[in-house]
Amino acid sequence: LSSNPADACNLPHHETAGLTTLNNDLNIDWDQADFAVGQHQGSWQSITISGQYAPLDWLELSIRVPMANIQVGGQPNRFGLGDMDGGIRARLLDVGNGAFQWTVGVNAIAPTGNMDHGFGSGHAAITGHTAFNIRLHSDVFLAGMVQYAGSLEGSGHSHDHSHDHGDGDGIGGSLLAPHGAQELASVLGLTINTDFGYVGTGAELIYGIQDPVGLGPINVHLNLGVDLSKAWQLRANMSLPVTDETRYLWRTNLSLRWTFGDAHDHANKPAEAAGCGCAAP
Repeated sequence: LSSNPADACNLPHHETAGLTTLNNDLNIDWDQADFAVGQHQGSWQSITISGQYAPLDWLELSIRVPMANIQVGGQPNRFGLGDMDGGIRARLLDVGNGAFQWTVGVNAIAPTGNMDHGFGSGHAAITGHTAFNIRLHSDVFLAGMVQYAGSLEGSGHSHDHSHDHGDGDGIGGSLLAPHGAQELASVLGLTINTDFGYVGTGAELIYGIQDPVGLGPINVHLNLGVDLSKAWQLRANMSLPVTDETRYLWRTNLSLRWTFGDAHDHANKPAEAAGCGCAAP
């Protein structure tokens, strides 16, 4: 199970399953959402290609390339590249064969998306994140993450922008991943392994530190994973806001993952039987 810690300047919108997993995998994600950001309302669909590689059993490197189609009311459909990001993540602690795991990581976001058409923020950004995973039972896991995101230049684009920097639509910021200049975000979720894969649920909270300041959206998530084979997995996610402060009205994700080599992970797997016939710690 995998979850990319960087969704532009937001926490991952998908499941908390695998927050501490170090992976060797390739992913194709299909996302769609209806949004209301400032004066802009509409919808978008995106395809994201991402990969994770763990050269060591405690270290992971990642890259993410999003492409999207955006429809803003009354304006022509636009298709383009979003903001790309790359990251590094390390597992600092693994107790009891995955009974408790702790990771830290950092991601750098490049302003490769056109901000005038809503594909990018127009500035580079850095995110730092730490995550934990606790095995509550042989097939039940509690996972959480806290992330700081900060723009490396200027302010964020979580609010209304009406300026235009060229032949664009006057959006002036990312509609795919709107965010503040600095913000904290946290996510907490529960995952249950099943015979076919896993099911899970969780919640995400965002707090603005600078531009804007204050409590941001609170979103709830429902997650499903289906094992197609030992190497292939299909995942689905639905996210909905539960407060008046929103960045999207709803969002869905469908992801196909191919795992190659060995995933350096002990969590989110049933406890193996010990020689005495009891569950291994």
